[in-house]
Amino acid sequence: MARARPTEYTPEIGEKICFALAEGGKLARICEADDALPYRGTVHRWLASSDEKYKAFQEAHLIARRAGAFVHADEILEISDDGSLDRKTVVGQDGEEREVVDHEHIQRSKLRVDSRKFLMSKFAPDIFGDRVNVAGVKDAPIETKETGEGPINRDVLRRIAFLLAGKAIAKEP
Repeated sequence: MARARPTEYTPEIGEKICFALAEGGKLARICEADDALPYRGTVHRWLASSDEKYKAFQEAHLIARRAGAFVHADEILEISDDGSLDRKTVVGQDGEEREVVDHEHIQRSKLRVDSRKFLMSKFAPDIFGDRVNVAGVKDAPIETKETGEGPINRDVLRRIAFLLAGKAIAKEP
C-alpha cells in the first residue's frame, strides 16, 4: 500500500524541493519521484498562500528558480553546440542510403532552447529578460526593487549556494 503524500509544509520538505529546483529540476518530476514529497498541486497552494508560515518557502522557491535559470543557460549552450543528430540516414526509393538534414530534430532543439530562454526571462528577468523602453529611454535596463517583505531563510540560501558550487554541506547544530 502506498504511503500518503504529505500535505503539511515542513522546512525539510521545502528545502528538498528548493535544492532540486536550483539544480534545474522540474517541480512535477521532483514531486512525482519522491513519495516523501507532496503532490505538485500542494506545493502550488503553498506558493499561492498568504499565510506567514509559507513566506520563507516562497522566498527560497524564488531564489531556487532563479538559480535554476543558470542551469537552463548551460543547457542552452549544450543543445546549441550539439549537432550530432542534425543529420540522419535514409533509404531512398532506389534502395541507396544517404544522409539528409533532420529538420524535425533541428526544430525540436530550437523549441528546447526557446522554452529555456522563456523560463529564464521569467525566473531571472533582471539578468535574462529583454530590455524594455522605460520613460522614453531605448534599451533602458529593467528596474528592480527590494520589497523587504519577510525574512529570508539565510541557512537555505547558503545551502543552495553551496549546492550549486558542488560542495558537500554538513548540517550545523
